[in-house]
Amino acid sequence: MFRQLLLLSVTLMALQPVFSQAEDSSAFVKGIEAFRKGSYDDAVFYFKKAKESGVTGSNIEFNLAVSYYKLEKYELAKEGFLMAAKQEKYRQLAYYNLGLVADKQNNTNEAIRWYQKASALRSDSKIASLAKDKISKLSLTDKAPPQQNLLAARDKYKTSSATGRRSRERKINGGVTLAVGNDDNILLADGNAEEGQASNLDGNYWEVFGYLNIPLGQNWTLNANTYWQDYDIDPDTQDFNNVSVGIKYRTQLGGWWFSPSVHYIDSNLGNNDYQQIWDYKLRFSRSLGQGRWMVFRYRYSDIESEAPYQSFTGDRHQLRAEYKTKLAIGKLRLRYELELNDRQNRPTSNSSPTRHTIRARLKRPLSDRWNLATEVGFRTSDYETPSALTQARQDDRFRFRLDINRDMSKTWKLGVLYVYTDNDSNGANGVSYSYTKNDIQFYSSWTF
Repeated sequence: MFRQLLLLSVTLMALQPVFSQAEDSSAFVKGIEAFRKGSYDDAVFYFKKAKESGVTGSNIEFNLAVSYYKLEKYELAKEGFLMAAKQEKYRQLAYYNLGLVADKQNNTNEAIRWYQKASALRSDSKIASLAKDKISKLSLTDKAPPQQNLLAARDKYKTSSATGRRSRERKINGGVTLAVGNDDNILLADGNAEEGQASNLDGNYWEVFGYLNIPLGQNWTLNANTYWQDYDIDPDTQDFNNVSVGIKYRTQLGGWWFSPSVHYIDSNLGNNDYQQIWDYKLRFSRSLGQGRWMVFRYRYSDIESEAPYQSFTGDRHQLRAEYKTKLAIGKLRLRYELELNDRQNRPTSNSSPTRHTIRARLKRPLSDRWNLATEVGFRTSDYETPSALTQARQDDRFRFRLDINRDMSKTWKLGVLYVYTDNDSNGANGVSYSYTKNDIQFYSSWTF
């Protein structure tokens, strides 16, 4: 396999992308071109697209790492170089670059350790020579007189703190999605069923979703989002909106990522107050390597519902297990969720279902710009029998989603989303909640 190294200067020889003739992904080629132009954000975008299209191996990891280094995202660069080092032909380059990363983070001992590893390998004499020069320079710096060392250490600590903040700088991010769509069987909310009864009404709607994440230091993030949906039918009893604000903490515990969060959600249905919810989540995730992840989440919701929906007031507990992996056909996510409810049931109806949900989602690129995401899900809902009922209600819901979208730029995409739902209810207490519905929408999404 042929490999090309683009050399700008001797000292930067290891910090250029590598290209293999075996890589026929146009996204990969565009990533190389963007890097050569100095458009490192674009390079990251295209290399990620290449990974999603099935390009694997140390080539892609190395090129992502180099691009992250150029963007001063040193922790991400380090992860990529560690992945690239698993393949022998990139090992010396990766070790040298890991030394450069540690040097940028003002971690002299770690930098020297990586340079020593690079100099010990003989696959490229120029890299070995550069590594030895780096070791010599860093060793001389450490042999300064005691007082000078003390001052240098103090300055290094200040510089390291500032550089660390820069290298791991977390930026404000967010996005907005605008959509117009058609629902051929609008669900009408009532005081007996939180999801509503089928109306057999066909209606058009517009939809807006926006979110904002504001980093607070290295571990805390302030979150806010809002959702609005407006139908063209009268009266406006089915129009819905909500606003959510909260805070999330994220840290690493051993090999696990731990993310607790708390959010407050206020919603309106029609022209009336609907629900106020305090939402608490605990999320644990762990990498299993090679793009595989296990995710566990517990969610507790304290729900206060306004008239005529008082029966929905109460507690909701959700336990979720999720497995994510990368396959040749795309990214696969498998999810199971158990939901337990303790609501204010009425004498003639139960608002506290026990639910089991399984979902499978596949995301894959269709080309450089076109993407596909599809999901199938099945949910069972069992309602205990109130004393006035002779039959317990049970719902079985099947749902299929198909999303096809096109990247117009790094931050803007256009797409079409289709959702088919089939809910089979046994019609307890003489009321049936069975329905089928088709919902299709066209959307435009921006992120920053």
